[in-house]
Amino acid sequence: MRCVRILLLLVLIPVRAAYADDPAQTVLWYRQPATQWVEALPIGNGRLGAMVFGGTGLERFQLNEDTLWAGGPYDPVNPSAHAALPEIRRLLADGRYREAQDLADASFMSVPLRQTPYLTLGDLLITMSEPEAVIGYRRELDLDTAIARTSFAVGATKYVREAFVSPVDQVLVIRLAADDSSSRRRAGALSFSLGLQSPLPAAVRSDGDDMLVMAGRNIAASGIAAALRFETRLCVVLVGDRGNVTASSGQLHVDGADEALILLAAATSYRKYDDVGGDPDKATKATLAAAAKRDY
Repeated sequence: MRCVRILLLLVLIPVRAAYADDPAQTVLWYRQPATQWVEALPIGNGRLGAMVFGGTGLERFQLNEDTLWAGGPYDPVNPSAHAALPEIRRLLADGRYREAQDLADASFMSVPLRQTPYLTLGDLLITMSEPEAVIGYRRELDLDTAIARTSFAVGATKYVREAFVSPVDQVLVIRLAADDSSSRRRAGALSFSLGLQSPLPAAVRSDGDDMLVMAGRNIAASGIAAALRFETRLCVVLVGDRGNVTASSGQLHVDGADEALILLAAATSYRKYDDVGGDPDKATKATLAAAAKRDY
């Protein structure tokens, strides 16, 4: 019962906060950025997912891809199991349950006993100049549209970030916009830098001025050698006639834009339970090329 009560609290706490204004709404909303992982807002399509923290000067998207696990293909069958089975049965028939259990643990159960752990891809980081005075901050997740949105103003400029993961195009989509209400036309107030990082063995490089790639490998676990390769690839598409994108030091830099789209694809070399010979580089390139043909 204790576990059930804890689970209910985890489910109910954010719902209570979200419906404070109107019980009929299906929007979770907050007045401050997330300070820890459990406060971030989830988006995903069942294969590719992200936790959105909603920062102002630094925005973090913690990334996941469903086939990225530690280790690699292996046969879990214990080679001693067949020989141990008669003795385990004899001990059970004699009522010597503890001895039977110990023998089963040592010679009958799978090797390794525990499944290898699931792994994170890492983080997408969006860095802006730290605003001195933020007003009107709000972050939200619309449960009907599956769109996470962060908005705030600095002076006369309003900043908006929207993010979702497309189940059709298999990409994380982030729209960033800045609108200066002090003039009739937008003033190209949107400037930021993009970076990728991972706790796994990985390297980040630019591919042209508008694309960033993080490629790496998983890790070993429970005596199972690392066998998976993974890749995260993103591109920036500027909307409108202002702004430019440059690459340097493993980052992308957007300056003086009105609006920008970030498209992110991820893949591993997993094909099936006994085949990790896929090409994640080819997969992410094809996914991004197809998604980039569509507007927001």
